[in-house]
Amino acid sequence: MNQVSVIIPNFNADKYIKECIDSILYQDYDDIQIVIIDDGSIDQSWEIIQNYTSRHKNIIAKRQYNLNASIARNTGMKMATGDYFLFLDSDDILELGAIRKMVFAIENQNVDLVIGNYTVFDSNRNIHKYEQITKKNTLVANPFTLVGIVPNPTTKLYKKDIIYKNNIFWGNVRIGQDLNFFLKYLSCIHNAYLLNENIYNWRRVNTSITNSYSFHIFDITTTFKDIFNFYQNNNLLNKYYQYISVIEFRHYYQQMEKQKFFHKLSERKLIIHYFSYYLNSLDLKEALNYKEFKSEIYKCKFKLLLRWLYISKIYKFLDRNFTRRRQ
Repeated sequence: MNQVSVIIPNFNADKYIKECIDSILYQDYDDIQIVIIDDGSIDQSWEIIQNYTSRHKNIIAKRQYNLNASIARNTGMKMATGDYFLFLDSDDILELGAIRKMVFAIENQNVDLVIGNYTVFDSNRNIHKYEQITKKNTLVANPFTLVGIVPNPTTKLYKKDIIYKNNIFWGNVRIGQDLNFFLKYLSCIHNAYLLNENIYNWRRVNTSITNSYSFHIFDITTTFKDIFNFYQNNNLLNKYYQYISVIEFRHYYQQMEKQKFFHKLSERKLIIHYFSYYLNSLDLKEALNYKEFKSEIYKCKFKLLLRWLYISKIYKFLDRNFTRRRQ
């Protein structure tokens, strides 16, 4: 039986860490290693983690200064001994049977990556939605067709030997950490398998960086520079231009959309100026997946043409009311 290492970065999650660890301990798969990296928590997290390590031989933990989740995951990978890696956030919960189902799929289908479905819920365990990445079990012969799916690592079972053979590590970035690792891994595999099973429950905590609005949004360009360098170093620039360039455009647009949450007009102008520079520098002529994201691309270009309206309070008002109607 191949071992699975579940790698968990933790920062101030003392409200949720027990539930997270227990969801792994209750799995019906015999060979699981749990690796927890505490990223400088100042709550009771570390004490809780130490209590678990003292009672369970398959749980190891390390504490580091507050660096970020990417560095914590890289540290965890170096400590992990499993054949497969599963990355879990400390406020999330694995579904019972998730690991067994994913291991069976990756071995039975002889693939390099398995991706499952997930549920989104809030701090009070209220379910918001069931996210179906796939509605049926599907073998994917071209992994690059998956570049547009949600990159969160908890739905995915990775192979350790592929990660280390290709020197894949989490980029030290504040925005797009999951995307950074996922797009690197996709470039190094031959196939993947979409599993029509609910793998985990994703707790959306409002204090996460994803739900906060600051000039950290600019860091998405650093994320793609790191991804570009990885593809370049591996002689895969043709794949980058064919599949990743459109995703780069899409994520710049998504971060640019957050300008509406900034109160000062000068800040909104700065955000539009910054992202329009990077968006206009992208050449999408070679993109094979252009049609898939054409609608989003046209929306972005139209808003940039009418930027005087885009950065106004009118747009913020109209967008808020349109979002409410859709919900």
